[in-house]
Amino acid sequence: MIMITFDDAVNVQVFKFVEAIVNGGITNPNGCKISTTYFNSHEWTDYFMLNDLYHQRQEVADYTITHRTPIPWWKNATYTQWDNEIWGQKQIQGRWGKIALEDVKGFRAPFLQIGGNNQFKVLYDRKFLYDSSMPTKQMNPPLWPYTLDFPSTQECNIPPCPTGMYKFVTGCSG
Repeated sequence: MIMITFDDAVNVQVFKFVEAIVNGGITNPNGCKISTTYFNSHEWTDYFMLNDLYHQRQEVADYTITHRTPIPWWKNATYTQWDNEIWGQKQIQGRWGKIALEDVKGFRAPFLQIGGNNQFKVLYDRKFLYDSSMPTKQMNPPLWPYTLDFPSTQECNIPPCPTGMYKFVTGCSG
């Protein structure tokens, strides 16, 4: 399984590159065109281009509004700060990109800096289906997408790590 994901803004530079990949004749073994996931942040995004990708059946996901620095801000963010960033970006994508809110199912934290229970509680409360923020080491056999309903064998390499149980998938992008 190979996943092609992008994060940050969708703009003319990204769009040209993605168009070459998506419309370049590469197909899945079943003959279908390949698809990609865009973990989209607000700054510098061209929402017309994002909408075009969405209508090409590419996945639009959430990557927060600001993508702010310094990086430690994210691990120390409160529930309300995470909610403002995550839910705010989802609403912006809906309003400016004309993306159906129910189609924005995934999330990735900026810099892969997870925010522990605050972040994961927001994702759970806002009904996201999956998170793609927790990097993993290569494992044999590979670690497949899983829920956080039960403890995982995956190590949490970038604390703060979630300690609650949340019903959505992590460790993948779709």
